[in-house]
Amino acid sequence: MLQDEVLAALGRADGYVSGEEMSRRFGVTRAAVHAAVERLRAEGYEIVSVTRKGHLLLSGPDKLGEGDLAAHLPEERMQTVRVLSEVDSTNRYLKSLVEDGLPEGFVVMADSQTKGRGRYGRSFVSPAGSGLYLSMLLKNAGSPQGLSDATSYAAVAAARAVRKVTGICPDIKWVNDLQIRGRKICGILTELSLKAESAEVQSCIVGIGINVRGRENFPPELRKIATTLEDENGGTKVRRAELAAALITELDLVRAALPAGKEEYLAEYRRLCVTKGPILLRDATGEREAVALGVADDFSLLVRYPDGKQECVRSGEVQVRRKVSS
Repeated sequence: MLQDEVLAALGRADGYVSGEEMSRRFGVTRAAVHAAVERLRAEGYEIVSVTRKGHLLLSGPDKLGEGDLAAHLPEERMQTVRVLSEVDSTNRYLKSLVEDGLPEGFVVMADSQTKGRGRYGRSFVSPAGSGLYLSMLLKNAGSPQGLSDATSYAAVAAARAVRKVTGICPDIKWVNDLQIRGRKICGILTELSLKAESAEVQSCIVGIGINVRGRENFPPELRKIATTLEDENGGTKVRRAELAAALITELDLVRAALPAGKEEYLAEYRRLCVTKGPILLRDATGEREAVALGVADDFSLLVRYPDGKQECVRSGEVQVRRKVSS
């Protein structure tokens, strides 16, 4: 779409971009470029146009269109990114495309999800204009252990992306949540798909949802345990396209690092993980009190029970036994 191409060109540029240059690049008339610029202005983008200099993008609304994202990513990378205004679930949508022979690293992201999913079938609140909802296809993490590693690597990647864009360094709550001041800002859902006829691994999909703004619209029960980047950053605006590009870049590094780069990701995961000390562990067997001793070499959680027994827990949920700050 010409409008997205023009927006991407303006967003990537350090200064003015001439209409003539864009008309040659996109194979359209200068009048078509001018019309695209006017449509962008109508949507809230502030663009200065100067005769014999061209067009300069000063600012714009926080949208998640292809043009917005393309301003922050190379053209080649954008060939394997699909941006949707709305979808039931980015994980589910990407899974439906796997049999089409998608390349590794293919990304689906959406402005909103109508049926966003978390772990254990829970819903993930995903309203329009409020968060970043993104899924990436991996093909080199196709094993139960690879699934565990990919989830943990992705948690580190998401923390790095948030830090790069906002300056805030989130904590990791084992196994796959990011937190700030004890409140959740990001969830990760990693899923394996198997071939029906052979039960062989077909794909690994990593889905990440980050709360950017709109905590006031959360259900009351979520406001106590969840927060947003803008709330935790003094109200400073976070541009979702910039955050998405940073996250895609970090996940591309994860793809390159699986499995050989484990030492680096394990060290950073351990440094960021706040699941330590007294916890309540919930899994298929029920609830148990325990003490979290640290993260083991396979990203499992080493715990000690009241009877002194120690165990490496590979699944389940934990609640850290400390008061959430107000």
